[in-house]
Amino acid sequence: MEFFAARFDCRGRRQLGWYSFQYQRRWQRFQTLVHHDNYNGAQPYGPVIVTKEVTGRTDALGMTLRGGYYDRGVMYRYCLEDGEFETLYAFGANASEPRYPWGGLLQHDGAFYGLTEAGGAYGSGALFRYAGGDVEVVASFDGSNGATPLGSLIRVGGYVYGTTAEGGDNENGVIFRTDPEGNGEIKVLHSFNYEDGSAPQSTLLHSGSWLFGTTYGGGPNGFGTIFRIQEDGSNFQVIHSFNETDGSFPQGQLALIGSTLYGVAINGGAYGKGTLFQIQTDGTGFQVLHSFSGTDGAYPAGGLVASGNTLFGVTYRGGENDLGTVFAYAIPEPSTALLLLLAPMVWRLRIHRRRKFGR
Repeated sequence: MEFFAARFDCRGRRQLGWYSFQYQRRWQRFQTLVHHDNYNGAQPYGPVIVTKEVTGRTDALGMTLRGGYYDRGVMYRYCLEDGEFETLYAFGANASEPRYPWGGLLQHDGAFYGLTEAGGAYGSGALFRYAGGDVEVVASFDGSNGATPLGSLIRVGGYVYGTTAEGGDNENGVIFRTDPEGNGEIKVLHSFNYEDGSAPQSTLLHSGSWLFGTTYGGGPNGFGTIFRIQEDGSNFQVIHSFNETDGSFPQGQLALIGSTLYGVAINGGAYGKGTLFQIQTDGTGFQVLHSFSGTDGAYPAGGLVASGNTLFGVTYRGGENDLGTVFAYAIPEPSTALLLLLAPMVWRLRIHRRRKFGR
């Protein structure tokens, strides 16, 4: 099994380079595939997808937040067969075009869909489609229907779903859906009001008829929430509010094994350096599985990936060099678990800087 990811140093020092990397579990080998040099992209933040749709060969497709011809991000492909790298699109040629993509791409019916933090008709972000050539704006965020989308899209049935970190009725972000082949209307399923969460930044997870996600801030204690909502927007529920002792400021996507959700919180826990947690899909059984201490990693900001009964993730600080770790966590059966450090990595987190979460 192979894992691909990309992260950046938020200080923007070009001489350090930007990396897309591959970790192969089977051979316990870490390999750098691409060094971004600003011209071909900089600051990749979202995940990559593997597809044969573009060239007929096995390509990894991703995006970078900055860099490219206009320094507003690029979409790229890297051929896993021969190492060929190609910039597919440079974002931000003008103010109305999508710019600054944070998340990853969603493949659907021969095209690729994504979100950008800014651009679009109102400057507050855009949902776009790429099918070769130029990027097409499918829908624009105007504040009332959300603003500043930072995660990735998911597809459920004929709709795509996502979240925005700002906008909505209360300026605390929204959950939305749209028909990618429709008229571009964005339907707000829920506007966060701070008491039920604020500034969702993670990608949603779908299970059954429910969508699950986290908010970075808000909730009764101000440290973030875990929520669920029906696909049609009904029955929104906060299933957990963080209190700092059990974690704070969750940002990455949740993982699902059976009927149990797993996730990480950037801060909080026994050592104040983040937690790994579980909760049942019905909202019961919340439990902190591990508190990061620094030696095993600190501040887990990314999402989790599940393979069998093992969870994989990353921290952006801690470890031997205090520059981050890649870790694996074996799900307890029934009451034992193992956290295994896989490899050190450089990963500085770019926290959303335009907003202070809290009152």
